[in-house]
Amino acid sequence: PEDHEGLSLTKRIELHRNKDACRDCHASLDPYGLPFEGFDAVGRLRPAARGRYFVFDLAGGRHTVWTGQPVESKSTLPDGTEIAGLDELRSYLATKTYDRFEHALVHRLASYLLARSMEFGDQPLLDELRTRWRAAGGGTRDLVLEIVMSPLFRTR
Repeated sequence: PEDHEGLSLTKRIELHRNKDACRDCHASLDPYGLPFEGFDAVGRLRPAARGRYFVFDLAGGRHTVWTGQPVESKSTLPDGTEIAGLDELRSYLATKTYDRFEHALVHRLASYLLARSMEFGDQPLLDELRTRWRAAGGGTRDLVLEIVMSPLFRTR
């Protein structure tokens, strides 16, 4: 086993990703996961990775200090876009991939509400649903109503 003790998480992931057996999955997952490194397992913000919390009392109160290496949340996404942190990932997803997200949401929610897989022949109705949903305001409630009022739902 190699000693990676002094390396940042980003560097350790990079070494792991260069292994033949790991490369394909990590190449598609890591770019989206690294922006979350600023948070611990329960969603608390952390300024450093691989450290420890030290709690000590000073005159006037209790203090908590997190020690460890600085968090590196920079990433290069599969399309070459460079981001630094969760805010930039959120902005990227909202602008560059919203169309795909919207398509997937309509498809998956319709599949769930209809209790069946969507088929190729359903696509024109799903496209129509999506258009009506946007016109209705684009909220989750609007989408559910559009699906249950659609011919897909009424003739299932």
